[in-house]
Amino acid sequence: MKRKRIAAALLALAVMLTLAGCGSFAGRMARAVKKMEKVESYRVDLSLDTALNITVLGREMPAELAVNASGDVNTKPERSRLELTTSLLGERGRLLAYTERTGEDYTLYLSPDGSGIWTKQTLDIEEPDTKTRLAGLLKLASRFEKTGVESVRGSEATVFAASFSGEELDRAVALSDTLEGVLEALELEEGEITLEDCGSIPVTVAIDNKSGLVTRCTLDLTELMQGLMPKLMDAVMAETAEQLGLENVDLSLLGFALDIGRVFVTAELYDFNAAAPVEIPAEALAAAEGELL
Repeated sequence: MKRKRIAAALLALAVMLTLAGCGSFAGRMARAVKKMEKVESYRVDLSLDTALNITVLGREMPAELAVNASGDVNTKPERSRLELTTSLLGERGRLLAYTERTGEDYTLYLSPDGSGIWTKQTLDIEEPDTKTRLAGLLKLASRFEKTGVESVRGSEATVFAASFSGEELDRAVALSDTLEGVLEALELEEGEITLEDCGSIPVTVAIDNKSGLVTRCTLDLTELMQGLMPKLMDAVMAETAEQLGLENVDLSLLGFALDIGRVFVTAELYDFNAAAPVEIPAEALAAAEGELL
C-alpha cells in the first residue's frame, strides 16, 4: 500500500509543478501565471512512465510502471477529481481520488475502485503564497530556451526547455514538500534523504500561442530518482526487516535491488473554464477519518 502512497506523492509532484512551476521567458511566464489565476476550471491528464529493473536472488526482471490519471479541477471552490490507473508486472489497478480545500487544509478522499469503499484524510499543506512562488519562478525563467513549436491537442504551442538541480526547483516551487510525502510514507525523518547530489531535472513547458496558458509540462525525473533510490531502498529494506522481526538480518544478502532506468512525467491541461463541476460522492464525505490506502 505504501507503493501507492509513493506513486501518489510522485503524482502530486507532477500536479504541483504543472499548476505552479511551469514557465517560459519571464514575460510570458508572468502572463501565463496571471491568466491561470483567473481560470475557474480545467481538465488535466497526467502520466508517469517508469522503467525498472528488479533483481531478486541474482535474477533480473525488467519491468515498467505506468500511472495515468485524468480528471477535472475546479478552483472556485477548490476541488478536484482524478481517476488513476496503474500497471506493473501485468497487474492493473484503479484508484479514484477527490480533493477539497477547507480553510488552510486539504481533504483527500480515496477509493481503490470507486465501488463505495472510501478513506479520507485531512492534510495540513503549507503552500508558498502566489507572490513568493512567482518570484521564485521568475528567477528560473531566464534558464528556459525556446525549442520549437508543437501541436498540443490540436492547438499550436511554443515549447521551452531547461534543466535544473533538485535544490534549484526546491527553492522555486518547494519540491521538498513532495519529498516529505515520500519520507512520511516510509516513516522516515526529514533530513534522512535530501535533494542534494541527485542529478539534474530536465523540464519542458508548452505555452499555447492563442490563449497564453500553459498546456503541457514534462519532467524527466530519472537522475533525481536514481540519486534517491539507494537511500530509499535501504530504508525500505530496514523497515521490512523490522516488520518481519529480522532487525539483525541484512536483507540485502538476498540480492534484492531496484534500478531505475527511466522516470518521465507528463501533464496536459485543457478545457479551460469548461470542465465539469466536481461533486464529491456522499459515501466519500461520510467516510471515517483515517490512514490512507
